[in-house]
Amino acid sequence: MKHLFIIAILFCALLGCSNDQSPRFMTPLDTLSFKEQIFDPDSTLDYQQKEPSVIYFYSPRVKNCEKQNAEIELAATVYSSSIHFYSINYEENIKIADAFNIKKLPAFIFVPLNANIQTISGPVMSYHDLEKAFDEIFGINK
Repeated sequence: MKHLFIIAILFCALLGCSNDQSPRFMTPLDTLSFKEQIFDPDSTLDYQQKEPSVIYFYSPRVKNCEKQNAEIELAATVYSSSIHFYSINYEENIKIADAFNIKKLPAFIFVPLNANIQTISGPVMSYHDLEKAFDEIFGINK
């Protein structure tokens, strides 16, 4: 039994296991970096990026976010050349979530270059749903 425990620890160390379930392949944001890199929700929407963005709100304690992570991670790898992907831990950045009236997770803010943002929250979006949103909101189709 002791050997299995040691093997499990080594396996996790080699593969980078952690209990932080933040999505990979996305730039993590907090309240300050959101204001610097995207825009300040307390002022006019002066979008700072040169490509459209997807901002994903998640919580490591919400089961639907665990499901959503795989779908958004795949989308982030496929669309990274034309869309910038950000992630925000809801529990640590409630002020930003409140600014966009986000009450259900997972949640997305789609920010096209014209800054007419769209928010979708609650249901888990499949990769196909994300592709459709990217096409309809950003005009990007792969």
